[in-house]
Amino acid sequence: MSLVRKNFDLVFFPAGIVALAAALHFLGIGEVSLLELGAVLGAVIARPLLKREKISGMILGIAANILFIFYFMKIHLTGQIILSAFYLALNFAGIYSWMRLDKKTHKLLRPTFLHPMWQAGVMIAIAAAVAVGAGTRGTIGSLDYFVMATGIIGMILLVRKKTDAWVSYIAGDTAGLALFWMSGSYLMLAAMLEYLYTDFAAFFKWRKAFRRIKKRNEK
Repeated sequence: MSLVRKNFDLVFFPAGIVALAAALHFLGIGEVSLLELGAVLGAVIARPLLKREKISGMILGIAANILFIFYFMKIHLTGQIILSAFYLALNFAGIYSWMRLDKKTHKLLRPTFLHPMWQAGVMIAIAAAVAVGAGTRGTIGSLDYFVMATGIIGMILLVRKKTDAWVSYIAGDTAGLALFWMSGSYLMLAAMLEYLYTDFAAFFKWRKAFRRIKKRNEK
């Protein structure tokens, strides 16, 4: 029972996505392609694995983002195509970073936080992306580019196991709810809800790990 409770997000969310896809198909509410279903299933399994600091989350992310690139090309979301391409490359970088031993400590990378100066730089970069998106395609464009910017920054930070990555994901996935509602991508909308749950859980999990490591190093 404890094993099921510990891993419910790896079972419950993918099962929920399959059930939703079936319901949308039979009710005729929205068109769900196998391409979209495969990409979303890969993503909703990968995110909880990343929360657990598992390399398998990166490997699954590579497969999911290849599918996402083709799916977003189909529905013409330019920002999401760019985001998926960055995710694809950064997952490879993440595998290397998470498996490599630190030269000083000779240990695997563990969660830390960004310096406040870099946090300010992140916010400026996101604001610039929103301005570009709004100027090209209005509301959809601003949401698309906001999700793109927060996603790219979040993945860059995740490669270095910066806990701030999950804050960036929370912001982007919240905007993703509006983006995919307006785009009629209901399966992606459901994925955003799963992402948000995982984002918050991962932030507190990584923050706890950071504080534990910091406390141990201060002794």
